[in-house]
Amino acid sequence: MDGGAVMAPVGIGEAQLFGLMPMAAILDAEGRITAAGPALARIAGPGGGTGRRFLDLFAVAAPEGPAAARSVAELGTGRIRLRLRDAPSAQFRAMAVPLAAGGHLVNLGFGAGLAEALEAHALTVADFAATDHAPDLLFLNEAKDAVAEELLDLARRMRGRSDLAEELALTDPLTGLANRRAFLAALDRAARSARRGQPFALLLIDLDRFKAVNDGFGHAAGDAVIAATAAALRAATRQADLAARLGGDEFAIILRNTAPAEDVAAIGRRLIAAIEEPLDWQGQAVGVSASIGIIRAPHPAAETPEGLLAAADAALYAAKRAGRGRCAEAPRPGDAPPGA
Repeated sequence: MDGGAVMAPVGIGEAQLFGLMPMAAILDAEGRITAAGPALARIAGPGGGTGRRFLDLFAVAAPEGPAAARSVAELGTGRIRLRLRDAPSAQFRAMAVPLAAGGHLVNLGFGAGLAEALEAHALTVADFAATDHAPDLLFLNEAKDAVAEELLDLARRMRGRSDLAEELALTDPLTGLANRRAFLAALDRAARSARRGQPFALLLIDLDRFKAVNDGFGHAAGDAVIAATAAALRAATRQADLAARLGGDEFAIILRNTAPAEDVAAIGRRLIAAIEEPLDWQGQAVGVSASIGIIRAPHPAAETPEGLLAAADAALYAAKRAGRGRCAEAPRPGDAPPGA
């Protein structure tokens, strides 16, 4: 088209105008709203803003120059930013053009606060022109939020699975007690704490006559005895203590914060009595006993986890040599040899 050609005026009714520009308003020469698109009318509130001065409804947020404009004419025809006076957080982009018959046509659009504005004013896709990209942007924003929530949920599930995997890696599958790995880690922590003056007692437990149960009644009966022994260990320990199955018919207990006068051997004897309770296996009584080796920490002859284990193991076999079904405590300097 020739740049000097004059275009014929285009006649368009309000319905068609607001179908194309649902966020537009027609203002008279005094700056009052004479008609508004359906989306803008909903934002304007009761009456759709008709009859109100446009600048009583909206304040200029930018640019700084027209901020104190008293009429729409003073705003010029450039891009401006507006905010609702009743809801300053709701901001809009706007352009104003003069009309041949007087007054102005102002068209508004949403800025970065699109999602919040839609929620605040209960707008839907139907309130926008078919060519408006705002619903698409909103959809993308909602899709992004949905994906982010899915990723967070996935991360939570992965953390849960990781925690479960770690717990399983530290748990004996048959008894639910701590396994050897968890026990050795706990013993290392307890030994370091003992060197700082926090006492504990270590009990190593080995079942007596367990092989006879496996040989005479089968491995299922042996598993039942192991499970019953684990229950006895749980009953003998506090929440702060640790009960572990080291493997086979070997168990251990870490009794934390034991008092100097506390009779750990008495705890061991009660534990042996509980383990010796007969187990009903398919109508037959199955019984085992246990030997226990005890060491109290801090101990002058055993400061490391390895040293503590060796001393408790020596006490355990002293108990077995003394006749089984009993406990023995690792001696301290000046004590009699183990084997009580």
